[in-house]
Amino acid sequence: MTSEAVKAYGLSAGASVVGVAAAESFGAAPEGYRPADALEGCRSVVVLGAAVPREAILKESTIGFIDIRNAVNAKISDAAKAVAKWLKKEGCKARAVTGMDGKYVDGFTRGTISLKHAAELAGLGAIGRNYLLINREYGTLLWFAAVLTDAELAPDEKAPPICDNCGICVEVCPSGALDAFPPLDKKACSGTMFKKVEGKWEIMCFQCRKMCPYWNGVPIVTDKKGNQLLEMIQGEEDEVLANEACRPLTGSLVVVKGPEGFMLLKNRFRNAWEIAGGMIEPGETPRQCAARECLEESGYAITDLRFVGLMKCFLVAGYFSKESRIEYTALYCADVQDIQAFEENEEMTGLRWYNPGEPIEDASEIDIHLLRYYI
Repeated sequence: MTSEAVKAYGLSAGASVVGVAAAESFGAAPEGYRPADALEGCRSVVVLGAAVPREAILKESTIGFIDIRNAVNAKISDAAKAVAKWLKKEGCKARAVTGMDGKYVDGFTRGTISLKHAAELAGLGAIGRNYLLINREYGTLLWFAAVLTDAELAPDEKAPPICDNCGICVEVCPSGALDAFPPLDKKACSGTMFKKVEGKWEIMCFQCRKMCPYWNGVPIVTDKKGNQLLEMIQGEEDEVLANEACRPLTGSLVVVKGPEGFMLLKNRFRNAWEIAGGMIEPGETPRQCAARECLEESGYAITDLRFVGLMKCFLVAGYFSKESRIEYTALYCADVQDIQAFEENEEMTGLRWYNPGEPIEDASEIDIHLLRYYI
């Protein structure tokens, strides 16, 4: 039995992330709440995480969030149970541990093990000042379950710290639960977080989760408006673009290099220097979109487009939409050999050739970063 096989099975069972921690690494946990206390002979802890949809965090009202949270809890619990069942079939001892397990102690439910700390030990992220685990890809959006097993699996390395102690979570917490952290004032937190609305318990506050700069993961780059480049997905063009998980795929951009530097265009509406690109039209491929947009915006006809990757972006409300959302954009690069005269058009008022490191004002931070992907 290998860690790779267990992780692959966990992902196929519905987890967004899977990590492995050695049972012996839980020495700091209170007696009675260590893996070996729940499963005799436990050697490894497989931690599985599932992400709450980003849209649930971005809603103005928290009403209904508890149903979404519970659904994610159920999903990751089922995944853990499936992994435990599979391990037993393979001849291993195994026990699933979920967020609904545990004992009522001193007014609070205390889990069989701390899933949050287990996730940190399994390399899935690092606990921040908000007492939440922050994952590089999913930020504060993960809920966890685990599988205790006597299988000796190679553990993952702990992730480096992500939280930079900015203090935003402390400032926005209405209960003061983080004021003296550590420890978290659980009584103050739960007293503010939960409330009955029309006879049903609702989660009324998750400011520490929502207002964390890393709630959405650790972006590659963020612009002044708050738009973020979250990930560059690379590989064979047809395979990457065919991935249905990478939707909506809305546009294409192209990094163009000429004899005097990289092409930047001054957008008439955003008053910013950007690389060429725009929205994919009906019936158009991302590659065709990149070539068309470059011609329309710059006057250059590009024929040697090279696929770089698929950008996963978080776009703030007001940026072509009334709501914040995740979108995907194809990125290409190309070369031009000759310099030609630029003519203003409906979208662009200027063209310049830029070399990284040169001072420039009113430039898109994300677009400037994309120049380094030129191949």
